[in-house]
Amino acid sequence: MKDLTEFNYIPLASEITEASVVHTVRAAFSPSLAALNGHEIDRSRVNWDKPLALLVVSGGTEAIVSQLLAQRPPTCEQEPVLLIAHPGNNSLAASLEALARIRQQNLKGEIIFFQDSTDAKALAQLREKIHFLSVFRKLHKSRMGLVGKASEWLVASTYANVVFSETLGVNVLQYPLQEVFASFPGDKAAIAEMAGFDASSVPFRKAYAVYEILRQLALSEHLDALSVECFTLFLQYRTHGCFALSKLNDAGITAGCEGDLATTLTMLWLRYLLGQTSWMANPVEIDSDKNTLWLAHCTVPVSMVTGHEEATHFETGCGVAVAGTFARGPVTLARIGGRRLEKIWMAEAEIIDTGSSPQRCRTQALLQFRDAAPLQELLTNPLGNHVVLTPGWHAEALQGWWEMFRG
Repeated sequence: MKDLTEFNYIPLASEITEASVVHTVRAAFSPSLAALNGHEIDRSRVNWDKPLALLVVSGGTEAIVSQLLAQRPPTCEQEPVLLIAHPGNNSLAASLEALARIRQQNLKGEIIFFQDSTDAKALAQLREKIHFLSVFRKLHKSRMGLVGKASEWLVASTYANVVFSETLGVNVLQYPLQEVFASFPGDKAAIAEMAGFDASSVPFRKAYAVYEILRQLALSEHLDALSVECFTLFLQYRTHGCFALSKLNDAGITAGCEGDLATTLTMLWLRYLLGQTSWMANPVEIDSDKNTLWLAHCTVPVSMVTGHEEATHFETGCGVAVAGTFARGPVTLARIGGRRLEKIWMAEAEIIDTGSSPQRCRTQALLQFRDAAPLQELLTNPLGNHVVLTPGWHAEALQGWWEMFRG
């Protein structure tokens, strides 16, 4: 959330409010909102292309709020209405009445109350809400590719494409695996040297070709994310997507394996929300007495680990996987799921060790939780066989966004 999202705001005042009062409130809020990259616009020329907040200058504006909402295009109807209220001129009372009406219409809305125009807490809250709106809009413009189909064992993690578009606006495009890899193994001259990998070996050349083919697909099709039917890739070409997915994530193209779009969507959401790369992993061992969980998978982005080396894919002993070593420190876990992607599991933990067991996928991390509740929830109400890990503690931001749009 380093960059400030550009947004518009509209000052709303009743016809009987004195012009001097309107001017005073606008002048007070203008510097603070401008510092957040906010731009004042007139309600007669509403621009719906940017996130919008309503500065309730005075009472008697409730009907104006309703009129503005009636003008919203369908693409904005799922967005919560942000009402900025302050202590003067019956601003808060009007905001409460307007929000009550919004809720009666089964729409979403929130009041951000400013003690004064420089209220640091309220400004931080507004900044976060505007960022949340921008993430929602990014998802609704996103294109996610499925190369092949979902793996047959994903009995709870496979969805009709329309579910992604109807719930979070993500457009899913499908590509036959054979067509995408018709040029395999690709242009050998394009292979680059990479630390930790033997660029001269046949397995690496094939793995790099998978990366190049998927990268070109993402660029040509304007994909923000993709997932690949990995095991069919192995059966037909005797290679895997582990290295390719690792490198794609580091290149800014969210990439998941096994055709698991629900987990890939979780990764894309985290990239938009936090500006961070994430790791899709399998839970492999829970110790409820110690509140620990082992995660393992072969596709960790190199940028997320302190060291890495080349390995083979765990189950098949083929291809090129990434065996990474995590630094100790705080992490956040998340997974979106449910019948219509309406549920989420999230938790904060700390990496306390990494492993190298030959009986697990190649990158392995041991996580310590504060208590057993998240692990118990994972066991009793799982959303699938994958979870997503990203550095730092961010559960509050994740929960805040989820409640704003999906709660």
